[in-house]
Amino acid sequence: MSNIVLSFPQAGTGAFGWNFTKYMEFNTVEQKTGSFRGSTYLAQAPYPIWHFDFNVPYLKGRLSDPTSAVSIVMGVIASMKGRADTFLFEDPNDRIVHKAQFGTGDGTTAAFQITRPIGGAVGADMIQNLNGIPQIYSNGTAQTSGYSVDSLGVITFTSAPAANAVLTWSGGFYFRCRFKNDAADQFRMIAPDAWDCSQLEWESVIV
Repeated sequence: MSNIVLSFPQAGTGAFGWNFTKYMEFNTVEQKTGSFRGSTYLAQAPYPIWHFDFNVPYLKGRLSDPTSAVSIVMGVIASMKGRADTFLFEDPNDRIVHKAQFGTGDGTTAAFQITRPIGGAVGADMIQNLNGIPQIYSNGTAQTSGYSVDSLGVITFTSAPAANAVLTWSGGFYFRCRFKNDAADQFRMIAPDAWDCSQLEWESVIV
């Protein structure tokens, strides 16, 4: 797994118009009855994967300039060898949480997967790729020691949190992603040192 980070190229690199669609996907098994009445549905994935489909109307620069917008984006694709490897995507609109609950103590469990709520407390999303060191809280009190965080976002406490202790965290995160296609065939030069890309797609990966 690569830890190369793909961010939206900044204005100074010559890029604008990162229009994109972002949506969740689950994996549900359907068992139909002969009459189609009373069919059974079983959710196999407790957490979603995310799809990112981009339309980029303008990327400035040339491939020989490593600081240009088009070189930055194509460079990540080349580094991943298309779909072969994964990278970290920093979504500028969805990259930070503040005191998001990820667990409740029961006096016995010491390890918890970091998650974040989607739609308040209705849904949950697993966070495996942290950007920096998260701040952990127990019943609103910051914890400065007594726990460790592994590379997949699992927090292990030295002593199991007390029963009913509300565990929350604050910090930044990435989406680990894989390009959907091996061919970067949607890039088009529209003028000297100016490109567009009608379709650039990747999806998140659960490790």
